[in-house]
Amino acid sequence: ENEDFWLGKQVDPNLADNKQYVDNVIYQDTEHRINLASGRMPDLIVTPGNGSLEGRENATKVERVLDIDLSTKEKKRLIKNGLRHNHLYRIGIGKACWNPNKGKFGDYEINLVDPRKGLISHSGRIPEDGYTADNCDLIVETIEEPTAIVLAKFPQKRQQLMEVLSTADGSRLAS
Repeated sequence: ENEDFWLGKQVDPNLADNKQYVDNVIYQDTEHRINLASGRMPDLIVTPGNGSLEGRENATKVERVLDIDLSTKEKKRLIKNGLRHNHLYRIGIGKACWNPNKGKFGDYEINLVDPRKGLISHSGRIPEDGYTADNCDLIVETIEEPTAIVLAKFPQKRQQLMEVLSTADGSRLAS
């Protein structure tokens, strides 16, 4: 329903022809607030573990690297889309993954998960700052993939999965 409002698919039930509203103020307001919230990234401050000169220099280097990484257009777009999900679906989910093919030695990347496909553990607590991974035992993303890809990912369970999915006509093996 929020997504329909955001897209301007509101219909006035009092009108006989059920026309949609032309001027979508909700979209403009939401996008304006998202731009304000993501316009300037917060400053990151890294503190050394001890007061040594080497520790302070390392902290400064890490601070510079993190500042460069978070100020990229890709990360800003990710934050904007996460804020949009937060407005429309009342939750934004970012999934941190290790990508061995990124950079020389591999690097992390954060992917946005469609909130409609995310599930949070029933035992998750909601603190004052909202849901975080620290407060949940389990966060799950529902993924739809062809059976052949699932069988390739889990070769040890291939036979067991084939038994579960097998039917007389083999129709369940297609997807």
